[in-house]
Amino acid sequence: MPHFRFSLLKLLRSMKSNSRKKPGMRMVMRQQTTLKTALRQRVIVSSCIFSMVALAAFIYFNFTNKPKAAALPPDLIYGVGNGDGYAFSSFSTTTPLPIELLSFTANCNNGKVIINWSTASEKNNDFFTIERSQNGKNFNPLIKVPGAGNSSTINTYQIVDDNPIANVNYYRLKQTDYDGKFTYAPIKSASCDNHRSEEELKVESIGPNPFTENFTLNYTTINEGAVNIRILNAAGGIIKQEIVSAEKGFNTYFFNDNMNMAPGIYYVTIAHEGKVVTKKIIKQ
Repeated sequence: MPHFRFSLLKLLRSMKSNSRKKPGMRMVMRQQTTLKTALRQRVIVSSCIFSMVALAAFIYFNFTNKPKAAALPPDLIYGVGNGDGYAFSSFSTTTPLPIELLSFTANCNNGKVIINWSTASEKNNDFFTIERSQNGKNFNPLIKVPGAGNSSTINTYQIVDDNPIANVNYYRLKQTDYDGKFTYAPIKSASCDNHRSEEELKVESIGPNPFTENFTLNYTTINEGAVNIRILNAAGGIIKQEIVSAEKGFNTYFFNDNMNMAPGIYYVTIAHEGKVVTKKIIKQ
């Protein structure tokens, strides 16, 4: 019996001792949990800061320092083609433009249109072509003028349209490089108040078309007088020019190729008292 009491007393003392130690152990465990949580939060915050810095660097180097494309001068349109209307091509903004156009004007004077233009510089400039239209959309070559090639000085040019179209005339300046690339200046218009009938000069027929050695041009006028007939190549260069005397009514002009013209597209222009008619013809 005394031995049993001693064992029970020892058990109670052991339980009391353990109950005193447990709060301390719980305190240590809480401290370890709090430390782990703090370390985990620091890792999360560090990751967020690193991501924000990386995003800011990406935006700065890809947008802030992005080079700006060079703007083209408003008086020039750059393109590549064969001259049949506008034909545009992409190009590097670092490539110098062929000409620096200072001015391009078309003004009526005593029934004629005076066309002037000037350049501040030219690079590989082969020639200019003045094109004319009656509606501002469909242009035909009027005359070809040699360029200055390579020049860093001011060059001025002038041509006279002796036979402008009735009412409004539209003119387009085309510049062509040695390699065939070209530029267009903005279209200009001029009116000499030539309010004449559309039937004042009329081409009745032209043929054969295509032709091999010769063709016949039949036309009518309401007045007799001088008629200016020109043969132009596709680039606007004058192949042949002849002034003939026309009678009132029906007239015929016979063309014989004694110059061995190369096969291709040509234009026949006929002008009389301010009225001009242009027809396309093909040499085989």
